[in-house]
Amino acid sequence: MRQLWIALGILAVMVALLAWNTAWLYSVTSPMEEDLTQGAAAVRAGDWDEAARLTQQAQQRWQEQQRRLRLVQVHGEIDELSALLGELDGTLDGQEDGEYLAASRRALEKLAAIQRAEEVNLENLF
Repeated sequence: MRQLWIALGILAVMVALLAWNTAWLYSVTSPMEEDLTQGAAAVRAGDWDEAARLTQQAQQRWQEQQRRLRLVQVHGEIDELSALLGELDGTLDGQEDGEYLAASRRALEKLAAIQRAEEVNLENLF
């Protein structure tokens, strides 16, 4: 009976750590999502300076957290999002609405995929 309680305790600690990591991940990615969404809105409005500022801000947020993210995330996904953010930055030079919006959409989809991978649900637990 003692082993059962120890196992349940370990499981509870693991689930709690997973929930804490999920909350932290959302605190990192949610502001980035907002920056990218507002950047796309700025491009639609023709305000490329604001789009550049928001894109830089999203990249800075991502770069500040990469070390820690590498501890809890698949490196390929981190590298892919980093590349998408770099691509997004590159589209600012040409000021092509379609290119920026497409790159922004891909970056937002990758952020959402990273968030889904860390959600506490039965699919991710088993």
